[in-house]
Amino acid sequence: MSPVKRPEGDMPYADRSRKPTREQRDAATSDHSKIDWVAAEQSPEFKELIAKKRRFVLPATIFFLAWYFGFILGASPSNCRCSSPAPSC
Repeated sequence: MSPVKRPEGDMPYADRSRKPTREQRDAATSDHSKIDWVAAEQSPEFKELIAKKRRFVLPATIFFLAWYFGFILGASPSNCRCSSPAPSC
């Protein structure tokens, strides 16, 4: 089986010998330095996003833990289910 040939430029930076130019690296890093992270954190949109995340994560965690421990307890043998012998065929 032969490897799949991809057209040139289909996967940027897949070839480790090709590195980004200095201008590309500078452009990528200069965008992050212009962001005011403190103002972004204090914005109402960010606070709403964090509140939505908490409203999802907390109930999902409680549900998962309840399901997990319920499964463990339900799968474990107990005396009430195993006290009678299994019926023979």
